[in-house]
Amino acid sequence: MEVLRNGWFYSGDLGYKDNEGYFFITGRSKEIIVLPTGKKIFPDELEKFYKQIPAIKEICLIQRERGLEAAVVPDFEYLRKKNLPNSRETIAFEIEDLAKNLPPYKRITGLRIFQESLPVTRLGKLRRGKIKELYDQTDSRVEKDVQGSDTALLADPVMKKLISCLEPFSVKKQIFPFDNLELDLGLDSLARVELVVSIEKSFGINLPDTFGSEIFTVKDATVKLKELLAAGQVTPSSNIKMTWSEILAQEPSEDVASSLRIESNIVFDAGRYMIKILLRLVFLVYCKLSVRGINNLPTRGPFIIAPNHLSFADAPLVITSIPWDIAERTFFLGTTDFFGGPISSKIAGVIHVIPVDMDSRLYSAMQLSAHVLRKNKILCVFPEGGRSRDGSTKEFKKGVGIIAKELNIPLIPTAIEGSYALLPPGKSVPKPSKVRVTFGRAIYPDGKDYDAIVKELYQEIVQMLEHGTKL
Repeated sequence: MEVLRNGWFYSGDLGYKDNEGYFFITGRSKEIIVLPTGKKIFPDELEKFYKQIPAIKEICLIQRERGLEAAVVPDFEYLRKKNLPNSRETIAFEIEDLAKNLPPYKRITGLRIFQESLPVTRLGKLRRGKIKELYDQTDSRVEKDVQGSDTALLADPVMKKLISCLEPFSVKKQIFPFDNLELDLGLDSLARVELVVSIEKSFGINLPDTFGSEIFTVKDATVKLKELLAAGQVTPSSNIKMTWSEILAQEPSEDVASSLRIESNIVFDAGRYMIKILLRLVFLVYCKLSVRGINNLPTRGPFIIAPNHLSFADAPLVITSIPWDIAERTFFLGTTDFFGGPISSKIAGVIHVIPVDMDSRLYSAMQLSAHVLRKNKILCVFPEGGRSRDGSTKEFKKGVGIIAKELNIPLIPTAIEGSYALLPPGKSVPKPSKVRVTFGRAIYPDGKDYDAIVKELYQEIVQMLEHGTKL
């Protein structure tokens, strides 16, 4: 395009004029994204929208075959203050939540996390071509040279011992102080639990519950450990490995276990029974609730009910759909975001909800789950770890497979249909919608590994949903 035409300067800027005559710049014509559908995206405008998320420090939208994707630099200081170590999972969830009311073509379909600032021009504009090149690379982070204090840290005995603890869990063969536990070494929430246990055994110290969520890099972990070691609480140990079997065999601390109401109480049991009856009446009248596969629920012994998760209505739907002799023994895992307060935690105890902080106290959550099941109770766990933001079934977490295998108890795949339309994310008032709960045949751990158990569970639920699409 010629910049000067007939005495006019064509800057390439795009914008609009409002009703009062003011002009607003929305982007540049050369940066406009035209999707295969013909829809046009002004990246600057949409990036500002997504940057409302506190966990995002920088963002650049990129056009890919399957739609819009994003290169994101997290605000690690914000994540650290909030004890949110899994930056990618946190940001992906927030993006889905923020975009739920946007047209589908404006929603982000994939993202990659960058540790370093995105390339910009001298004027601070994103160098979109360069960012796309980095995005397309297998490893988007440029390795830094190990110099100065990092070299000294690598020679530090604490660092060396910590690296030996990290090696069994790391996807990288060579570990450096600046490596991010999640982005570089590939540690997820469960791997962090195993790492914390390994460190405790190796260094002979008791770490605080929040330790795993307070460390982002190898250097962070080293500094924190040195602070604890300075207190003289060290009993060296040569064994740095501990299996999930050993972890789950340990009973939770007394103060944590005391928050549960394991034993029957005639008053609370009567209250729960009345709640179940009322909920069933509401769902039958308001949602025409139908239930299938009740005969697939074991009549004795502990087991895990594992449903897909679409809305806040799912837990009430499950408790409504099962017979009372099973319901009275059923416990649910619930986030401390809703059941962590002084009053809400007491309510949780009454209605058999176990409040857990899946970010900073996953270790305790796993032990509490095993504790409940050893008491011959039933546990309802949503394997996705959170509600679906678009009605689709998300990837299942490995935790439910670990518990099932190590305690050798069956999983009941459970398909919930219609609850997304009944009460989708962001809505507080339900609308009439047919719902169905289907209990599948039990899946037994047998000789399968954790991943195989979870994969079978996922496939079974997806198949149940596909076969029951007509409500």
